[in-house]
Amino acid sequence: MAGERKGNGLRGRLAIYASGKGAASGLGEHAFDRALEDSKWLQARLDEALSGTAMRATKAARSALDNAGLEVRWKTVETRVEALELEMELIREYRSGLWNR
Repeated sequence: MAGERKGNGLRGRLAIYASGKGAASGLGEHAFDRALEDSKWLQARLDEALSGTAMRATKAARSALDNAGLEVRWKTVETRVEALELEMELIREYRSGLWNR
């Protein structure tokens, strides 16, 4: 459970990841880790570097996030108890596909 978000909320956090500036934390880091394990994605980055057209770090981070093919959904609940119950239900149902560490 992410907990309450200040400022721009979930949309603001996702905007940071989408910009490539969240590569070293949470979702951005996990997407980058997954991309670095993907030989096709990594080969494309190497080919770019060898041809003198290497991506900037933030663009590579965004590319890693795009490569992940994520779908994001959320639900608003009224209480912390409801949030915890929903989290446990989703973890039980979707554990194999979740990126929680």
